Amino acid sequence: MVAPLPQIGPGLGHLAVRSVSGSSAVITAAVGDPMKLLVTQARGPAVWGFTTTYGGGLLAGDSIRLSLDLGADTRTFLGSQASTKVYRSDGQKVAQVAVTATLGSQAFLAWLPDPVVPFAGSRLEQSLRVDLAPTASAVLLDAVTAGRLAREERWDLTRCISRLTVDRGGKPLLRDALDLRSHLLRERLGSCGVLATLFLTGPQVAPLAATIAAEVAAAGAGPWDGGLLIGAAPKGDDLLLRLAAPAWPVAEAWLHSRLAPLADLLDGAPWRRRP
Repeated sequence: MVAPLPQIGPGLGHLAVRSVSGSSAVITAAVGDPMKLLVTQARGPAVWGFTTTYGGGLLAGDSIRLSLDLGADTRTFLGSQASTKVYRSDGQKVAQVAVTATLGSQAFLAWLPDPVVPFAGSRLEQSLRVDLAPTASAVLLDAVTAGRLAREERWDLTRCISRLTVDRGGKPLLRDALDLRSHLLRERLGSCGVLATLFLTGPQVAPLAATIAAEVAAAGAGPWDGGLLIGAAPKGDDLLLRLAAPAWPVAEAWLHSRLAPLADLLDGAPWRRRP
């Protein structure tokens, strides 16, 4: 069965995944410039894809809209080809990214992009909205760095707004927002080089969420190795984590280690198949 191709214009993208003969399979994948979607495994135990843009970054005024339609009994991994650079805005123009995902019964989504890197003077508004069937599961990551530390940029962005909205069975499950503004950041964040939010929800990742929650509860907020700070908010089988670290590699190493069990769901370890 081939889904009709949606109308795709500049900055618009759509990915549809269905269960076909017991495998997860891409039935529709279409994007418009400047977005790119690299599907490295279109059919198998899990679909694998990576998002990027021409030039690897977002210009002021860019508008990206990606919709994900993930059918029942499918598994999907989506990462990014590299960190997403957000270039300087010399006026009031804002780079915008909006991702929506709908998951059917027993579907699983791992949304694990590399962090956003906001350059000095940049403006970004991004959102991720996920609608889960009652038995669907997801692991969702949102991370932002302080900027180009090699150029001594540290929270010199103008503004970065990131929203995460999750519903299950039509009812609100999570409402989360991060609003960063340059005039408030240097004093409050000090030497912090990255902020990240990780959310695990659903029956397929409930054991992993419980394991991570127990480890964080036993160790406390930190600092962990490398100066990593972690806050955990478990609720039932769900887990919301906040991470702060001096640099992305510190948070990345912790995330890679704790999320390694996802390999059993995804037919491979996250971050290991980057194109």
